[in-house]
Amino acid sequence: MSAVNKKFENLKKELAELTNHCDANGHHITVQLLGEVYELLHISHETFLGNALNSISESIPERES
Repeated sequence: MSAVNKKFENLKKELAELTNHCDANGHHITVQLLGEVYELLHISHETFLGNALNSISESIPERES
């Protein structure tokens, strides 16, 4: 899995956790905004930008975190 895909999966997980936390605390506007952020991340990952980032990250060796 490329570094970009790993980052995307981590961001999706963090967004889901934050969305659940905000929803539980009644911050519905924040939940809506986080939904928009998720959509933008998904679109950018699935389009030319995501393909370009994947191509670049595949050419660079991964570093240990």
